[in-house]
Order: sequence, then C-alpha cells, then structure tokens
Amino acid sequence: MTIRPLLVYFTAQSYESSGVLTLGERLRCTSGARLLHVMLESNGNLLNENNLIQVPFELSHEFGLIQSMIMTAIADSSIDVVFMPNNSLHAYELCHRLAGKLNQVGINVKIFGIVHSNTEASINLPISYINFVSAIVGVSAHITKQLCLRLTNKELPCKTLNYPIGKIEYDINVPVRPDTLLRIVYVGRLNAHQKNFGKVIALIGLLDTLDVPYTLDIYGQGHMSDELMSFMDSRRLNQLDNVRWHGQVEHSALRRALALYDVLILVSEFEGYPLAIMEAMASGVVPVIFNYGDEVHEVVIHGESGLVIHQNDLDQMAHSIAELAYKREKLFPLRRGALHHSAGFRNEQSWLRNIDELHNETKSYASLISTRFPIVEDTPWIKLNSELNRISLRLHGEEKIIIWGGGYIGRMLIDKLHSSGVFDPQKAVIFDRTLYALIPSYRDVRYVRPDIKILNSASSVVIASLYYSSEILITLEGWLAENNMRIDILTLNQ
Repeated sequence: MTIRPLLVYFTAQSYESSGVLTLGERLRCTSGARLLHVMLESNGNLLNENNLIQVPFELSHEFGLIQSMIMTAIADSSIDVVFMPNNSLHAYELCHRLAGKLNQVGINVKIFGIVHSNTEASINLPISYINFVSAIVGVSAHITKQLCLRLTNKELPCKTLNYPIGKIEYDINVPVRPDTLLRIVYVGRLNAHQKNFGKVIALIGLLDTLDVPYTLDIYGQGHMSDELMSFMDSRRLNQLDNVRWHGQVEHSALRRALALYDVLILVSEFEGYPLAIMEAMASGVVPVIFNYGDEVHEVVIHGESGLVIHQNDLDQMAHSIAELAYKREKLFPLRRGALHHSAGFRNEQSWLRNIDELHNETKSYASLISTRFPIVEDTPWIKLNSELNRISLRLHGEEKIIIWGGGYIGRMLIDKLHSSGVFDPQKAVIFDRTLYALIPSYRDVRYVRPDIKILNSASSVVIASLYYSSEILITLEGWLAENNMRIDILTLNQ
C-alpha cells in the first residue's frame, strides 16, 4: 500500500486571520480552499489532519511555525512532504527554503508548481523556480499545453490536474417553473481585475432595461465590496430588492444553496478551471459566461451544457438571459446537459491518484540541488528584494513618485519605501486599483486612472509587476523615456 505524502498546500488569504488552516477550520471559497474542502469531506478519507497542512498566503512568512507544524505532522514516521505553493512568489520562496531545511534532516521533499490560468504571470512564476520544482501542473489541458511550450527544460514533468468537485446531490426531475422569477447567481471575488465584477453591476442595469423577471444573488467579497454596497443602497432607495448580496459564506453552505438557482453568470477576463462553474453545473445550474479563452470549452459546451457569450458582450449576455427567462422550455435541456457534462468533474479520487503518481515518478528536491551544492541562493525572491533596495535608495529625495502596476509587487515597494523613511503618501500616486485596495493603512495615497498629465508631473515613475509581456514593457519604457521621465522597472521578467 502506498503511503500518501504530507501535502502542504498554500491558498489565497482568508478575510479574517485564522491561523494555519487544518481539518475543521473555516476555508475561504477560493478554488484551492474549495478543492481541499472536497477532499476533507470525501468518504474515502482522502485528506485528513494527518496528511494535510493548508497555509493561507498571509501566513507564508511564518517560516518557523510552518516548519514546526510539518515536523509535528510527520512525527517519527518516514513519510515524504509535497509542497504546492500555488500562485504566490512568497510561497515559492518559502517552500524552497523549507525544503532545504527538511532535506538537511533527511526528509524527502518535493515541490509541485501549479498554474491556474493562461496568463504570463501565472506561467512564469513556477518557471522562475524551475531549479527547485519536481513537477509543474496545469489545472486545464489548455494551460498545460501552453506551459509545456514555454518550458526550456523538456525533462521536467508537466501534467494536467483538473480540480474535482466531489459529490453534489441534485434531482434532475426538479421542474423548471415558468411562473417564477429567473433565479440568477454570481459566485466569486468582487474584483475589477480578472473577475471583471464591474460588468456584473452593468449587467444588472441591462436586465432591468429589458424588464427581465429575475433575482440575482451575489456570493463573495473583494476590492469592489464598498462599490457594491453603495450600488445596493441606491437600488433600495428606488425600492428595488431583487438583487441580494450574501458576502462570504462557508463552502458547504454555498454548495447547498446552488441548487436553488437557474443560471450562473461569469464575466471574468480569464480563468483556469473555474470551480464555480463546475459546482453550479453539478447542481443543475446553467452557466451563462463570457468566452474567457480556449479553456472555457473544456468546461462548457455552448448550446448543450450552457451558453458561452462573446467576451465583454454584455448586450448579448443580457438578451440571452432574457430569452431563458421568457422561454423556460429552453432552460431544461441546458440544465440536463450541464448535469450530464459535470459527471466528469466529480472524481476526487483521480486528483490525489495523479498527485501520488507524480510523487512516485519525479525527482526529489535533494536530487535537483545535488549538482548545485551548496544550495543556489540566487532565487527570484532575492533578486526582487535586491531591486527593491536599489530603487528605494534611488527614490530618496524625489518630489513625486508614481507607482504603476501589479498589487503584490507594488505593495512590497510601498512597504520598503515606508520602512526606509522615504515614502511620503502626499507625494505618491497609484495607477492600480487592486494595489490601492491592498493598502488601507496608506489612505493618504491617491488612486487615479492613468493620465498623461499626471505622468508628466511626476519626478519618478516605477513600473511594478511580477511579470509583464515584453510588448508592454517596450511600449511603456519607450513612452515614458520620450517624456524625459526617470523610470524604474520592478519585475521578474527575464
């Protein structure tokens, strides 16, 4: 019998700090957390407190705590440890350092990079740590294909690992009621970036204009929560109560609630293998979603198990929903198709079987670093911090600083400038709404949309993001240089 390794899995941060999450603790409804919830609840006892440690990203700096939990979990046994750092640079660095420590005391360790979307940042992150990862997995076949094309090390195992959704009870014979309002649901983060939540608010206006008889229930939180709250208040003033916001709910409660709805909407800019769609389909809910990329066709077959709308075409989405509301006979075959197609999403046994196969087939951390002893320390994290130090030193005395770019790296830069005593909130402008929402302690900083006049007034501009496409970098660098601006680019691009 194969002894399952201890899985140390990193997920997006929870909204309230709850320590290192293990069996029985609250899980946030992100894809990674929902995956682990499915595993923990499975009848096959696939994951439990003896072989799983879940670490939220905001605790990924707790090196000693996590190492202690790992040592306690494995105790005197000889089981291996598999790290899955997910989509966080800090988590990759932490896994690399923990693997080095565990390796020194004779524990066999492997790191599996995981890619959730077909974006340059998601694909480049595990590739940046390619010297230390034993395998890279994509959550969809299309993502894995793109990942393999980017890999220079063709010997590195690269495998598709679809997220399972577990067993969801649903009665196909539940009738479609023509005399009731069409029940629509949105599940996901309330973010402008990626989830494109502003378009959900715009869609509500279009449905109202078309006089669609509907209700909309929204599950989730995010950077646009305040904006949604204001929008809801304005609707209540106009005596409109058909849109309800439930905030963040327990995963188990959400799964039970899904069967109450007819249609799921998704307006994302990009996705990987979206569990929200899969769980909805398994609950008999018809997805009406934007065509966010080739990956969508692995999940939804247009006209059979849902409706795939041209990207960003809200008019088409609104009219498609209106047709389902007024012609309920079109809803039932789509619901049946969604249930039929979702049967392939439910096998949680195969997910762990694939993890076990990768574990048995791949090289250990010790083998990967044996040709580079002592351990290579020139990691992306160290390079990034070196650049942070250089930029913060150069920005001393600058009159006006503009930070343009990604939230995670932008926040690191602001924290560095603040701790160095050179960050004056009155002299900084942020061109990134996600970044602005991440720094509530710096509310004197102005968030604005990119504007050439504001750029021209700056004494220094920092372009900050984990990864940019080369085309964007060339364009931005050239444009800023033409305007005689001092530019720093903080990125991990090669």
